[in-house]
Amino acid sequence: MKRQTPERLRDMIEYAEKILRRAPKDRRAFDRDEVLQTALLHWIENLGEAANGVDRDVQRAHPQVPWRQMIAMRNRITHGYFELDMGTVWNVVDREIPRLLPQIRAILGSVESR
Repeated sequence: MKRQTPERLRDMIEYAEKILRRAPKDRRAFDRDEVLQTALLHWIENLGEAANGVDRDVQRAHPQVPWRQMIAMRNRITHGYFELDMGTVWNVVDREIPRLLPQIRAILGSVESR
């Protein structure tokens, strides 16, 4: 296992928590706030970058986590900004991050207990 895996998992938790703290309650509020959209996109991008740093063996051991999708989302934000589907971004913020956070916390706990 890469030595940096625990740190990358902690990074993922940090960015997921930031997203959840700042996520608006509904899609209309999200659509109206471009500054918030920019912040959320940045944190999603950082979360995907951290996911990419998690050891592949750890990723394979936890297939319930959408590793490839997070990394792909990071790449899409970084390299295809003008082609982003904000509906997809909202889905990530509203549905995917709340499911992801407890999974990553559990994985970190198992990695640290080794």
